[in-house]
Amino acid sequence: MDAAAITIIFIVLSALVAVVLRKIKKDKCLKDFRDDTVCLELLNG
Repeated sequence: MDAAAITIIFIVLSALVAVVLRKIKKDKCLKDFRDDTVCLELLNG
């Protein structure tokens, strides 16, 4: 394989790993509201 193909494969694999890690890791703030009822009020009614 040439250097360009290796670089493209590396970029794609890095992006896939980043997506998986974001999916696994949850927001700390959202964990606090896990068992609570949350009401969202919109400005337009």
